[in-house]
Amino acid sequence: MRIEWLDSLKGFAIFLVVVGHVVLGYIRAETFMEYQWDLQLIYDLIYSFHMPLFFLISGFLYKLTWSKKNTGISKKIANKFLNMVPMYLLFSLAFWFSKYYATLYGNIQMSDHFNFIDLIHIYIK
Repeated sequence: MRIEWLDSLKGFAIFLVVVGHVVLGYIRAETFMEYQWDLQLIYDLIYSFHMPLFFLISGFLYKLTWSKKNTGISKKIANKFLNMVPMYLLFSLAFWFSKYYATLYGNIQMSDHFNFIDLIHIYIK
C-alpha cells in the first residue's frame, strides 16, 4: 500500500538535495559572484532541514513496517537484522576494496588505522 503524500514528500526532499548540490557547485565555482550571498542563504536553508526530513520519513516508514507484522519481537528484530546488515556489509566490503585499489593506482593513502582485520571485525565497530 502506497502512501501518496509520503511519496510526494520524499520526492520533494530528493529535489531539495539536487538543488542543494547544484547551489553548492555554484558557490564553490564562484560562478555568480553577485548572487553569492543569496546562494549561500538557499544552501543553508536547504541543508538545515533536508537530512532530518529524510530521517523522519525513514523512521515513520520503519514504524509502519514494524507495527504491521503480527510476529513476535524476536522475529521482528531478526527480520530487520537480515534486511539491513547484509547490505551494510556488502557496501563496506565494496568501499574497502575500492579504497584499497585507489591506493594502488592513485595518489591516495589508506589510513594506517584501517586494515583487513578491521574489515573482518566491521560488525563490532
